[in-house]
Amino acid sequence: MLILKNLGSDIMIDLLHRKLHLNKLASRFLFWTFLLVFFTGVLFITCFITIDRHQLFKDAKEQLDISLQNQQLLIEHWATDRLDEVRLLAHHTTSHTDPTEDIYQRILQDEEFYEQVHSFVFIDKDGYVKVDTAASETVKTLQEINLSDRDYFIDGKQGNEHVFNIVLHNNKTPSIIFSTPVFSKNKEFQGVIFSAVLLSKLNNMLKNSLTGDSNQMKLISKDGLIISDISQSRTEIKEGPTDRYIDKQKLEEMIDTKQGYLQYKNENNKQMISSYTPLFDGNYLLINERSKEEVLQSHYQVVKALLMIMVFIVILVFIIAYLFSRRILQSFSSLVKTINEIEKGNYQTRLQPDLFTKAPNEIREFVEVFNQMTASLESHERALQNASMTDQLTNIANRRAFEFYLGEKWNKAINNNKEISLLFIDVDHFKEHNDSFGHQKGDECLVKITDVISQTIKFDDHLFARYGGEEFVIVLPMVDNDEARLLAKAIRKKVKGLKIKQSIMSDRYISVSIGVGTMKPIVGTGEETLIRLADDALYEAKSKGRDQVVSKNETTKIN
Repeated sequence: MLILKNLGSDIMIDLLHRKLHLNKLASRFLFWTFLLVFFTGVLFITCFITIDRHQLFKDAKEQLDISLQNQQLLIEHWATDRLDEVRLLAHHTTSHTDPTEDIYQRILQDEEFYEQVHSFVFIDKDGYVKVDTAASETVKTLQEINLSDRDYFIDGKQGNEHVFNIVLHNNKTPSIIFSTPVFSKNKEFQGVIFSAVLLSKLNNMLKNSLTGDSNQMKLISKDGLIISDISQSRTEIKEGPTDRYIDKQKLEEMIDTKQGYLQYKNENNKQMISSYTPLFDGNYLLINERSKEEVLQSHYQVVKALLMIMVFIVILVFIIAYLFSRRILQSFSSLVKTINEIEKGNYQTRLQPDLFTKAPNEIREFVEVFNQMTASLESHERALQNASMTDQLTNIANRRAFEFYLGEKWNKAINNNKEISLLFIDVDHFKEHNDSFGHQKGDECLVKITDVISQTIKFDDHLFARYGGEEFVIVLPMVDNDEARLLAKAIRKKVKGLKIKQSIMSDRYISVSIGVGTMKPIVGTGEETLIRLADDALYEAKSKGRDQVVSKNETTKIN
């Protein structure tokens, strides 16, 4: 049977040769070379289309995710700056009864730094507007406008802040509210101060982060109302209350998954891909979109070029074109492999120039530029990682680094059945020092304390971090309570020895209160139990009069 099949194939080939008058060896060679090149080209293009489409969508998704993360960080940092501006005004009041004049004078003094803010408004404890920088009469002498029914005032009376609250008006420009309560030094509620920032300020900033002609960004409320619609290709930005809502099914999917990737048709019936993420406790959703047409634009151009090259190769020289195509494919494979490694986070990966010594000049130039780009990416990635884990003032680890380190060491302590100690350090009377000498001296005080604590710690495996404000933490893996307490006492003594005055009018020196917590973790517990234990010890130290060390040891019991 096999012999008959081979005989049949030979007969078919001979018949084809006779029908096409392929009687010469050269004509037969050219014919079969043509078929080989043609079907090889068709197969190559088919595989390329499949792989390249998949890769392009994968790259587009990653680009959307990266852009979305950057935009989210941009919004959050921007919102934090706006809230800090309001907090600064609230914390600089000196009056025990009516802080209106203090707030107004502070606004006038720092007016040049509030370019993002449209207006500041101060509401007294009864809900009446006392200062409104957007009104013709900035300081209100009469009780004309009462805002005591507003959410930010009600929450302010309870000591809560509004971080990012978009207020939509039917006939006015939408604005973002950042509010914080104002308390006297006696902790008495004096009112609420808020800043109103035009939504257009944020939108204009976000538009600069868009890439690509079809890249769009939408900011929507949790009920699906489209608040902002930003596009790179449009000069105008659609913002404010509209009757446009996002598709209900799509909204429910976004809310359920919280963060992810979707493909759908937009209101213009265009196929879109998008990434999305929640903002500010899920009250808003940020969506980053890009059309499939733009994603595949380079793909179509490459496919068209390949078809033309294939036809050109078939017409001219089959063998040379075939060898040349193999070389191009080899270069392309090296590039794809390198890009895949970079996608996995291996930013040190480079294209090897030795593999492209016989390649055209354009490809060798591309290899050089590509390697420069990956080197820059590696440098920026390393810088971002270091910056995200370091406190800018003291140049030690920050709270994020502390939480990461403690979680890692906690799990290791569970596996090794070892103790772990945590020191909570609080600078006593730091606010008094800050108010008396100013923020610059306050910062210098924290830096000096940081330096002396760093010099006091003698353990190889530890983490010293700024927890926030004037609070510091020290994580000591495999250190028992006695050793941790001795370190705490040494730190308290060294800080006292700095002889930093508490205030201009006081003869007392800056001191620290330290809470020490030690535990031997067990499976099923989290590091927050150790944080709570050390924090309780710190609270007890401060309750007993400050400038002392209190330790708690729970190596056999975990609450």
